[in-house]
Amino acid sequence: RSPPPWRPHKTEITALDMQHPNGQTILSTSDNGDIHLSQLQRRETPEKRSTKCPITDAAWSSTGEFYTVGMGARLDQWDKRMDLKASSSFVKDSRMFTCCTLDRENTKIIATGSEEGSILIWDSRNIGAPVCTSKPHHGAVWGMLFSPETPDVLVSCGEDGNIICTNTHGFSRKETIANSLIAREFLSYNSVDIVDIDKDRGWLVAGSDSGNIRFVNKCLIQGSPSD
Repeated sequence: RSPPPWRPHKTEITALDMQHPNGQTILSTSDNGDIHLSQLQRRETPEKRSTKCPITDAAWSSTGEFYTVGMGARLDQWDKRMDLKASSSFVKDSRMFTCCTLDRENTKIIATGSEEGSILIWDSRNIGAPVCTSKPHHGAVWGMLFSPETPDVLVSCGEDGNIICTNTHGFSRKETIANSLIAREFLSYNSVDIVDIDKDRGWLVAGSDSGNIRFVNKCLIQGSPSD
């Protein structure tokens, strides 16, 4: 039996993540900058914070930290072990971070996407500045994920209708994402807003703002031509 609904936020919810190590804490954010950590069983929100700035996405780390991104190209790192104090970083040449994701195999690596089409890679041990940055998309980056089966491979989708796979292994300040491009697949003249991986059947699954769901052979991740 599913838990009954409740309303922890007063405005639009912009992100949900249940990948907390204990499996019982829901991370949720809203467009007014509120952050809630809610207990699933008790429908309570004992811990709340606010960035006072619209949040667009959020993600748990396997170590119990979590990250939020949003307006002002702001990346915040929150640590429950330090009473949810945030470490923040800003990028001057971007207006807004649109999405973020963590590498579940290498928890030190964070990726953020921007409204201008840039992807930035960060080291969680020092988020003062990105490790590297590049602009593989022509328009906003709407979704990203690290491949659960292929280490270091980041899959992104965006307003330009592309799914792009890049290898983040060995990134340095002198190396750009463009140098590690694995594959680019044009799916639609419409924006591709979300991407996921079907591990059992071997497909990348993408959804566009036209209402279409498209499937791409997952061998794209290994750099092989897709069917």
